[in-house]
Amino acid sequence: MDAIRRGMLIAVSAAGLAAAADTRLADAAKQGDKEAVSVLLKQHADVNGAQPDGATAIAWASYRDDLAMADLLIAAGAKVNAANDYGVTPLLLACSNRSAAMLDKLAAAGANPNATSDWSGETALMRCSATGSLEAVKSLLAHGADVKAKDTRQGHTALMWALAQKHGDIAAALIQAGADVNAHSRSGFTPLMFAAQQGDLESAKALLAAGAKVNEATNGQGLFAGQTALLIASLNGFEKVGIFLLDNGADPNGPICRGY
Repeated sequence: MDAIRRGMLIAVSAAGLAAAADTRLADAAKQGDKEAVSVLLKQHADVNGAQPDGATAIAWASYRDDLAMADLLIAAGAKVNAANDYGVTPLLLACSNRSAAMLDKLAAAGANPNATSDWSGETALMRCSATGSLEAVKSLLAHGADVKAKDTRQGHTALMWALAQKHGDIAAALIQAGADVNAHSRSGFTPLMFAAQQGDLESAKALLAAGAKVNEATNGQGLFAGQTALLIASLNGFEKVGIFLLDNGADPNGPICRGY
C-alpha cells in the first residue's frame, strides 16, 4: 500500500511540474513582444518552455518571421528542431512564410532540413516548393534537403508539390538538383502528369529532357486508374501540352481513363 501511495504522490508531483511549465517566453513571442522576450531572457526564463500544444518561442518567432527575435532566442539556446504536437517545426513555419532569411538562420543554428511533420510526413522542402519561394528552396537544397523524399500520406515529392502549384522555376531547380522525374505517388501520378494537369508546357519540356517517361499510367482501381499524361492534358483542355507529348512519343492509343 505504501508503494502505491508513493507512486501516486510521484505521479501527482510530475503532473504539478508539467502544469507549472514556464510558458512566459512562448507567450511573449506569440504576441510579438520583443522587449518582453529580451527581459524574460535576462531573467533566465525557460527559452524552450512550451505552450499546451507544444509551441515554443522560436516557433512563434519563425511564424511571425521575426529575425531579430529569432537571434535573441537562438543565442539563448532555443531548440530549433522543437516540434509542436502536430510535428510542425520552426523550419516548416518559415517555409509557410516563404522566408529564405529565416530558413538560413534556423539551418545555421542546426535545424534539420529533412525533419517531417508527424501526420503527413511533409518536409520543409515540400512546403517551400508548394508555397513558391525559389530562394527558400535553394537555401534548403544548399543545407542538405533530400530532393527525392516522399510524404507518407500521398507519396508526393517536392517536385510534385511544385508542379501541382505551377511553380515552374522551382520545378526546374529541383530537377537540376536531382529530383526523380519518374517518381510515382501512391495513386501512380508522376511529375509529368502533374505538369500535364496544370497545362505547364515548359515544365513538361524540362521533365522529358531530364528523362521522364511519357507513357506512364496511373495505377490502382476505379475511375481514375489508367491515366497517362496525354489523357490528363486532353481531359483538361491543354492542347499545346497534348501535341507536345504526342510529338515526343506519347501513345494516342494507350490506356484510357475508365469511365470516359
